[in-house]
Amino acid sequence: MPPQSANKWLEQNRRLAQQGDPSAQVDLALAFWHGKVVPKDIDEAVSLLQRAEEKIGEDAWIELLRILCLEKDPRIDDVFRSRLPFRMG
Repeated sequence: MPPQSANKWLEQNRRLAQQGDPSAQVDLALAFWHGKVVPKDIDEAVSLLQRAEEKIGEDAWIELLRILCLEKDPRIDDVFRSRLPFRMG
């Protein structure tokens, strides 16, 4: 993506994500995870996906699990357990 296009995309998705658009939140989260359009920031990616999960549910949750798994992030246990219908010891 050319720099000018990337900046426009980033500006638009940041604005939409702040307004609560779950698709923009997921897109921006993936950008933060990949670290190509913006500096890599796993914490920001997680935060955006958690906000998107509140509105679109499972799709955002699966992306969140995938990122945490690939990053070998210990938060994956809590994220996974948050959806279980029972408590694990």
